Amino acid sequence: MGGDVPESSAPYADYNIASDGCDENGVEIGIGFPRQLAQDTLYLAFAELYPGNESSSRMAASVSMKSNDCNNLGLSPQTDCMGLNTDRDPPVGFDGSALLVNSSRNWTVPACFLMGEEFTNPIRYAPGVSGCPTVVYY
Repeated sequence: MGGDVPESSAPYADYNIASDGCDENGVEIGIGFPRQLAQDTLYLAFAELYPGNESSSRMAASVSMKSNDCNNLGLSPQTDCMGLNTDRDPPVGFDGSALLVNSSRNWTVPACFLMGEEFTNPIRYAPGVSGCPTVVYY
């Protein structure tokens, strides 16, 4: 994972996929301390994975608020202790989640996606287009 999200916001790779279905694999980037992000600022974050057996895979994207239960355990935000308290409500004024790219678009990865608050629809860039990295297999 990478991007320009400040370290003070405690970005982490959420690779705990024990609850994912056999036909899907959630790839997530978490932000442990979102109040450390500046308002009205564009941050870029990306996840890069090793290829599987298929040349491409369908994808969808969303954002959601999770409880920071790592604090209760005296740990830094990380994959095994975020979002454990499913009864915790999001702060007033937030709905807790938003869909960025609906799976019905049938978009595939590898590719790059851009979605923002002011956008009507997400934008998809093929590898090598508009700064989207060309796919490199190791």
